Amino acid sequence: MPSADANGRTLVPLRLVGDLMGASVNWDRKEQKAIVAVEDETIVLFIGKDTALVNNQQVKLDTKPVVQNETAMVPLRFLSEVLKINIRYIKDATSSSYRMRGC
Repeated sequence: MPSADANGRTLVPLRLVGDLMGASVNWDRKEQKAIVAVEDETIVLFIGKDTALVNNQQVKLDTKPVVQNETAMVPLRFLSEVLKINIRYIKDATSSSYRMRGC
């Protein structure tokens, strides 16, 4: 279930998106980081930090990943750009949702 942070940025469960994309997602509890590997991309996200590594290159995030209810929540925009996911925002009178094309 997506959520929004204090800055209004959409965060999504990393494991869920990773599974949908066929990625390998590993959690390093000691260092509070998630390592995602899919196709030719390796992404390292650090909980509470506004930087990530994409193929060993540092990338600035517009919001920090967090843990909510034991789930790593990460910025949707960042994931969609790095993993080339086509995201479409759908809003109706009662709710809003996101649709990932190709999953």
